[in-house]
Amino acid sequence: SAEALTTASVRKLMIALAAESLRVAEAEGHPLETLLGDYAATDIYEGALGRSDAVGDSLASRAGLVSAGATTSMLQDVEAGKPLEIDGMLGVVVELAEMTGVEVPTLRALYACASLLNNTIQDEGIRIAGVAR
Repeated sequence: SAEALTTASVRKLMIALAAESLRVAEAEGHPLETLLGDYAATDIYEGALGRSDAVGDSLASRAGLVSAGATTSMLQDVEAGKPLEIDGMLGVVVELAEMTGVEVPTLRALYACASLLNNTIQDEGIRIAGVAR
């Protein structure tokens, strides 16, 4: 969402997740020079270490390109009370990290939180509606 792209703490989280994912891909023998076609892996690593704002600034500049009301598929699932796609999006990367010995604390934390949310939604039949602004 545009709000995510304009929130500095969320951009930092996105960059940390990308850096950890890149490390897992590299450990699996699939080093990536770029992510999403635009961001050099070295810039992502530098951003994750707090030594560069290039990726964060670029992400923030893209906020205006996001259509009004656009949301992620995972948010749509939360609002509809559907199971989240966390195993395919996060779980597999965490599992590969375990297999390769790569430390992924940010991915693990996000996976734990998203799993708890998913279990609560499913166990209690909860739907969480977005708030109109």
